[in-house]
Amino acid sequence: MTKLYAVGDVHGCSASFRHLLIHVLKISPEDRVYCLGDYIDRGPDARGVVDLILELREKDITSIRYAAITSRCSWMPAGAQWS
Repeated sequence: MTKLYAVGDVHGCSASFRHLLIHVLKISPEDRVYCLGDYIDRGPDARGVVDLILELREKDITSIRYAAITSRCSWMPAGAQWS
């Protein structure tokens, strides 16, 4: 049976993210994990998070999604848009 999981706000914590997926959720190849954003800022291992997401994508387990932000942030230049 396919299970669907949504995970967000990993914030560069690859060890915690890996532990969640493998030991807590116990994902299988039939499952789908939707990564919702905030993957890399703040934590100690941004590269590890990205590598894990890409590894899971190769196995067709993850789908990367990012919640759209439609309003302009104060640090964005005037006229800039989210892509």
